[in-house]
Amino acid sequence: MIGRNSSDNSKYFIFYPAIALLFFIFVCLFAWINLGHLLTRNSMTKVYYAGYITPTHQNIIDQFNATNDDQIEVVPINYLSLTNFNTNQRKELLIRALRSKNSNIDIVSLDDIWIARFAKWSEPLEKYFSMDELEELLPAALQSCFYGSHLVAIPFYIDVGLLYYRIDLLSNLPNWESIEQKLKKSITWEELLLLQKYFKGNKNPFFVFPPNRDESLMCVFWETIASQNRSRLLDKQIQIRSPEARKGLQFLVDLVNKYHVMPDSILQMNEAETFDYAIKNDAVFFRGWPGVLNDISINPDIDESKFGVAALPHFEGHDYASVLGGWNLMVSRHSRKKEAAVQFIKFITSQKIQEQLFEELYYFPVREAVYSNSFFIDRHPELIYFQKLLESGCNRPAMPDYTQVSDILAYHVHAAIRQEMSTDEALAQAQIMIEADEVLVK
Repeated sequence: MIGRNSSDNSKYFIFYPAIALLFFIFVCLFAWINLGHLLTRNSMTKVYYAGYITPTHQNIIDQFNATNDDQIEVVPINYLSLTNFNTNQRKELLIRALRSKNSNIDIVSLDDIWIARFAKWSEPLEKYFSMDELEELLPAALQSCFYGSHLVAIPFYIDVGLLYYRIDLLSNLPNWESIEQKLKKSITWEELLLLQKYFKGNKNPFFVFPPNRDESLMCVFWETIASQNRSRLLDKQIQIRSPEARKGLQFLVDLVNKYHVMPDSILQMNEAETFDYAIKNDAVFFRGWPGVLNDISINPDIDESKFGVAALPHFEGHDYASVLGGWNLMVSRHSRKKEAAVQFIKFITSQKIQEQLFEELYYFPVREAVYSNSFFIDRHPELIYFQKLLESGCNRPAMPDYTQVSDILAYHVHAAIRQEMSTDEALAQAQIMIEADEVLVK
């Protein structure tokens, strides 16, 4: 449903009915934590960290707490484990908590596209990190942590879009070695589609990308634009009706409806479901993030040796480009334990912990030293290749209302792929909505 803003506040806030319940759960959780704090009468500084807590995250927290015995204790709040709520709903939960000036939240883990939206609640971090410390971080990762003239976050890990391919399905093709070399360097879309002729009689989907109306589809759309002209993503006033946007969207429409690279049944699947579908149905190629490598490696039913990763394809005559992703760490402006919070951030972004995160979760490190550590590279030579891909990556537009704009675009891009409207109509309607400051009510 499409609606128009009624106030400045609604400009940046899309109300989901489920948020009220989620916020209530969040408040109760903090109340329980604070009660436990009072009952223990422990004088140590407790730092509350809201983020996604895997067993690896918990292990790292335990390491930090052990080294700071009787001084600092990090208490994890696993808000991203609320699986009945999508990413945007979890984001709105955090906005409510921070807007209320809640001092119980000290550190928040944020998607890099949220940074501009959360900057007003962030403690400026310039005074806590020297220039030497910042220069030790990957420039591509650090770029998303600035808003205006302030450093408002520190990168936790970085992502880059990857092309997954099935070695076992492709290795019998003529000139396979030459094909794989092209894949690694970034094959052109034109060359990739020529390979489809070898799989015409098979039931395997040829190329799978997440096509549902969410941010995962937007990443694919941005990549089609950036691979023609990456400066388009640097423009704060996104030109949706640009020639690059039209060519990019028409190409996505053609992938599904002209080249039939994947079945229509995928069009309503979310990103995680498309990954699962691509793997289970032997897709020849699919677009994914580094985290899929971890999913493949820990699944005993999947033969990891069948999968290769490469740079995403590009249009002939243009350069390779891939959208960067990842998560950053922000210290709340209302925290009463900022120094302790920064101490934990420096620990979790240290070389040792960044190496652990890569080995256990395939989180791409944000610290330069990891990529130059010869002992670590000997164990993980693939990191050299990944570093090259990161250097060619590009960030999505840094806008406070990015989610609002992205929702509008994803809705219309998805509609065009489903052929519910033409490419020109989809882009025109999206541009009108964005310029009129309208929102999508889900």
